Amino acid sequence: LFTKIVLTSGFYNIPQQIDYEKDRTLKPTIDLVSHLTSEEIAQRNPLNSIFLASDSLSFLVIHGKDDLIVPVSQSERLVEELRRYQVDVDTLLYDSFPHTREASNPSNQSGKKYWNDLVSHVKQD
Repeated sequence: LFTKIVLTSGFYNIPQQIDYEKDRTLKPTIDLVSHLTSEEIAQRNPLNSIFLASDSLSFLVIHGKDDLIVPVSQSERLVEELRRYQVDVDTLLYDSFPHTREASNPSNQSGKKYWNDLVSHVKQD
């Protein structure tokens, strides 16, 4: 039985992420949702469904402060929302850490720290 959801360097507000990407000439998110109406995008916003599991699960949100793909503000906002609804949530925010996909490789120093912190945090439960 799972008791913790681990979220890493993800975005939780689709319209905000699209705006962020437009300013930086990135476009992976808009490519994924370009066929949807704005109402459909709002319905698929992860913040709308994340609370469905929040009664029985705790959350661990991990994000690098130097992430240029998804801003750390996305995770900070998610944590605020979860806490507002009194959901059990912990955070690991890393200085000098880019997007998790790039930094979590266990063969480099930041990746080793990431995996050691993640495993020890999950084991606490």
